[in-house]
Amino acid sequence: PDASVTQVPLYAPGELACERRWITESNGGWSPPKPITTENAMSYSGGPVVSELRFTPAENLPAGNLRVLTRDRDGQIEFLGDARIADTQKGRALPISLGNAFDLQVARERTGFSIDKAAHEMNEALRITLTNTGDGARTITVREHPSRWRAWTLVSSSQKPAKQTPDLLEFEVAVPANAKATLDYAVKYTWTPKDE
Repeated sequence: PDASVTQVPLYAPGELACERRWITESNGGWSPPKPITTENAMSYSGGPVVSELRFTPAENLPAGNLRVLTRDRDGQIEFLGDARIADTQKGRALPISLGNAFDLQVARERTGFSIDKAAHEMNEALRITLTNTGDGARTITVREHPSRWRAWTLVSSSQKPAKQTPDLLEFEVAVPANAKATLDYAVKYTWTPKDE
């Protein structure tokens, strides 16, 4: 009718299989122009733990707002969050950020540092403490970007990385309900005199 708005569904309603993830990331992959050799030059703060939903659409999705709903323990529909998406082809995995998880926290601290300027190497050890105040156990993806210099090797870690690339260490850390879990790792950086 005149002066009215009509909404027409693009696709029939349905339920999708989704994977829920919780992710914390440090330093964002930044690489300095020369090695950062001062111990306290790097700041290691907590940062948020982001709640993410990932699914693969069976149809092409146009750009727009996507509302995420789920069923609670009583079977009632509950709003989880919303996000803006770009045009997405069917069959392509789509991650949706649902915001920061209020019941998950992360703290990062340096537990060791040494440097040998003559040998052009330094070692740094970090501890990541993850806290879960929720009623269910969670697995948190911890993404660390060793960012003192681009040439580094993992020396030790309290658990094996799930993924390792030239600028990323990724760990999957299980955190029980109403508990804490820690991840310790150490990195060795090396460089040449021309890098200084």
